[in-house]
Amino acid sequence: MFYCCSSLNSLPDISKWNTYNITDISGIFYGCSSLNSLPDISRWNSSNITNISCYFYGCSSLNSLPDISKWNLNNGFIFKDIYIGQIKNGLKHGKGKLYDKNGNIIYEGEFKDNKANGFGKCIDKNGDYFIGQFKNDVVDGKGTEYNKNGSIKYEGEFKDNKLDGNFKFITKKGDLYICQFKNGLEHGKSIFHDKNKNATYETQFKNDIPEGYVKFNYKGNLNSIGKYNNEFKELKGKVYDKNRNFLCEIEYNEEGMINVFKVIKANNINIIEYNIDTGKMIIFDKNK
Repeated sequence: MFYCCSSLNSLPDISKWNTYNITDISGIFYGCSSLNSLPDISRWNSSNITNISCYFYGCSSLNSLPDISKWNLNNGFIFKDIYIGQIKNGLKHGKGKLYDKNGNIIYEGEFKDNKANGFGKCIDKNGDYFIGQFKNDVVDGKGTEYNKNGSIKYEGEFKDNKLDGNFKFITKKGDLYICQFKNGLEHGKSIFHDKNKNATYETQFKNDIPEGYVKFNYKGNLNSIGKYNNEFKELKGKVYDKNRNFLCEIEYNEEGMINVFKVIKANNINIIEYNIDTGKMIIFDKNK
């Protein structure tokens, strides 16, 4: 009825139409690129409608939709996402918006050959949203996830919907974690900062497994440098004060539920062995 009425920018109140006998409304607003608002067509009797395909295709000026989730589709019709935007050869192509059946935007951005391609924004049901680069309907490039209040949740680099490159994550407490990914796995240097910048923790990952050195700093007064073996189960290293004066050597071993922490070569004591689970401490002086 309004097919390709590209100059049409408004409609009379068609919400009162008797649509009981209508079965096909496909393409009813197809190509109405200047139409910027709609009457409340959620009031239509839709119990016999079986085809609503392409009925908002090309409506690139529409900013919102009536709540058509109220439609009574007793004929078994299944709602699909609604697209409003630019088209080419009958496909989503250019700038557009995807809505769910309740009229809520779930994606807004650029399309190419019917798929999200380019810069776009995805919106979750809880209000959180992601802004970044898309390719063939998946995240590909740089992107940032936001909480619904606008604060950053994380930002990173993606390839074919997997983390690949630099990644920065901010916890609910405000702590900051910076790391690197390769093909969806943590791979490279990772650094943790608490929100007050009192503590810094740095280590290395390979294919999602901690491997190599570890550095820890607390308020600039305690520094430890060591190396992990067997994931996080073994640690050997040295502890220094803020002036880089040597304090002690440490060992940490986890065997099952038993955690043993050893301080080696501390002042006149050679070894302090402390069982974290039992609280038992054994001290060996240098002469024994």
